[in-house]
Amino acid sequence: MGAWDLPPAWLDQLAEDGVIVVPLRMNGVTRSIAFRRVADHLVSTSAEVCGFVAMRGDGEHSEPVFRLPDAQGRHVSLRFDTGVPENPSLLDGVLATQRTAVWSGVTIGHGISFADLHLWFACFLPGFCKLAADEGTELSGERGKWFPFGVVRGDSFAYLAVRPAVEGAGVEFGARAYGAHGQEAATAMVEQIQAWDRQARSGPAPTFAFWPTGGDLTRIPEGSAVLEKTHGLVTISWPATS
Repeated sequence: MGAWDLPPAWLDQLAEDGVIVVPLRMNGVTRSIAFRRVADHLVSTSAEVCGFVAMRGDGEHSEPVFRLPDAQGRHVSLRFDTGVPENPSLLDGVLATQRTAVWSGVTIGHGISFADLHLWFACFLPGFCKLAADEGTELSGERGKWFPFGVVRGDSFAYLAVRPAVEGAGVEFGARAYGAHGQEAATAMVEQIQAWDRQARSGPAPTFAFWPTGGDLTRIPEGSAVLEKTHGLVTISWPATS
């Protein structure tokens, strides 16, 4: 099952030269990560895209879900791991507003994975969430043109979308949004698409680390994304690209 954290008991049972493989959930995105011990923390040796049912019981981590109704009583659901909006009532009636869009100029060919873009959002996009749409909603009628990753900004939200690329095969990434400030929400997502394209897309895969509570956090690499867990911190570091 997908784990949200690494309990101390797991680390206590790990031999000095051992490997622990964890399907780790990080702000709604999961990777199956092989960790080895390095001094007082764990560092990844490999990571694979995966999907697992969330852990139950002692290791369970609840994810608040906001259900936004449309005019027909169907819903778009926003699920949060961290960064839950302080005042979700601001989103009341948001699906009745005019939809807007912002496009990034970043393109990708058909059939090419962009899973690390989702991870980049989870690391660097405040208000990040995952979306689901009931059958019959405006979003459900556009399957294949959007992906279940979004961002909330106050009374508005945006979600990852694509359109045919202007030149050549493939699609262009962008964001569509609802709400009075939808343009701002969509722009925030597009800025991170562009940052991923500049800084991480063509470089080496990121490195993951787990820093148990009480460890030496001064050794965390500069520029790493830091995700708080109950028993420590997870860091995600993209090597600098030239």
